[in-house]
Amino acid sequence: MTRSLHVTASVLALSLLPVQGWALTAQETWENWQQQAEASGQTMTVEGETEAGGVLTLTGMAFSSEMQDGTLSGRLEQVVMTENSDGTVTMTFSPDYDMTMAMTPEFGETVTVAMKVSQPDATVIASDAGEAVSYVFTAPTLTVEPTEIKVGDEVAPFEMTFSLTNTAGQYSISKATPVELVSNFTISALSMDMKGEDPDTNANFTGGGEMKDITFISTSTNGSLFGTSDLPTMLKNGLAGTGKMTYGPSTISIDVAEAAQTFNMDLTSEGGSADFAINPDEISYEVIYDVLKVALQSSDIPIPQVDASWNSLTTNVVMPIAESEEPQPFRVKIDMDQLTLGDPVWNMFDPATVLPRTPAKLLIDLTGQGNWLMDILDPSLDPSAVPAGPPGELHALDLDALQVNVAGAELTGGGSFTFDNEDLQTFDGMPRPEGSANFTLVGANALLDKLVQMGLVPQDQALGVRMMSGMAFRPGEGEDTLLSEIVVAPNGEVTANGNILMPGK
Repeated sequence: MTRSLHVTASVLALSLLPVQGWALTAQETWENWQQQAEASGQTMTVEGETEAGGVLTLTGMAFSSEMQDGTLSGRLEQVVMTENSDGTVTMTFSPDYDMTMAMTPEFGETVTVAMKVSQPDATVIASDAGEAVSYVFTAPTLTVEPTEIKVGDEVAPFEMTFSLTNTAGQYSISKATPVELVSNFTISALSMDMKGEDPDTNANFTGGGEMKDITFISTSTNGSLFGTSDLPTMLKNGLAGTGKMTYGPSTISIDVAEAAQTFNMDLTSEGGSADFAINPDEISYEVIYDVLKVALQSSDIPIPQVDASWNSLTTNVVMPIAESEEPQPFRVKIDMDQLTLGDPVWNMFDPATVLPRTPAKLLIDLTGQGNWLMDILDPSLDPSAVPAGPPGELHALDLDALQVNVAGAELTGGGSFTFDNEDLQTFDGMPRPEGSANFTLVGANALLDKLVQMGLVPQDQALGVRMMSGMAFRPGEGEDTLLSEIVVAPNGEVTANGNILMPGK
């Protein structure tokens, strides 16, 4: 009796919970899939469609999509959608299927790649999550292997295997308009192996790589960021999205041999990330590599091995992509931190260790305002029909950060300039700049003295360099410190610390 009361109370409590979603049918799942394909510009057909006892079986599924300069097509023998008692639908697929990618570039021969895709035990579970339809997917292994690669009519002697291990994740599609797609997934490991031969030179090459601990998240509206066949059109229709990928330890290896010549490269990274965003007005991305190491061996270099490493390498770009009459923000940033070279490289030009072998650094961070005067994404744009003149306008440019460290010397600086696009005469076709920049140079004289000591710079040339630097720099506080202020006046006059480098007009 007591057990019965507990059960009754539990059922009553569940019945009072807010409804999170409705039971999803196999037919609804199939219709949603077709809608997704159509939204991404894909074509999908089936030869057979049968339903019995809550199980929908699709046979002979063919799919295709247009890509830039080519097409991608494939065929799945069977897809089974099974309705579950909890209101979800489980989707299973043929363990193997074929795909073909045909590329017809504007220049060069047609390239056709036939591939076999293996995905044993891959499943997708679809459910109605109230405001969205959710799909949870798992694939213990997924392998893509080209079975034939043809360049024109010739079969290329090339083999490759691409594999994913323990792929799992979820994506959802909102029911509201505009449609929002949200996805996240993880991959334990991604690996690739390849080998081939150049028929013209008889050079053989092998290569491979691995990337571990991959995570990916993305959100988009008005279309999918992936599998999109016509990105410019979808952007005009309002496509927008963001995404981020992170990864752990990674390796790449390439070996090439041709007669007596050899080449080998090994690259490793402790991890990194990539962020991106796109909308009808701009595109942005930031790519970060952590602890990047490169080792090169070649019969064409006079030392056994070239070693280089970076503590981190960052690239950040923000660029407007829409035609506009108003200035739009942009950014370009490169940060190469703690670059070191192996001793064999240094010993080639500095065997006596005259130069300090401290890690080098390059940081440049530019921001500004500009606009495009034409639709740069228009695929029908004929370059020969573009009016004379620049395709866009530069209105402002700021040097937010500059740092260069090499062999004990350091250059830092910053500045800000505006540009008059109506004045193309003062600087011979370039919009007239106005503004200033300040620079600090530390350790330059000591570095120049060491270069003279090594015999890399003759004494008379070093004297000339010092005389010229006196025009652009002045002594600053601290030992071996030089300062410079570059000013561009409204009349086009360019000065350095008050010294006229170029007279105005």
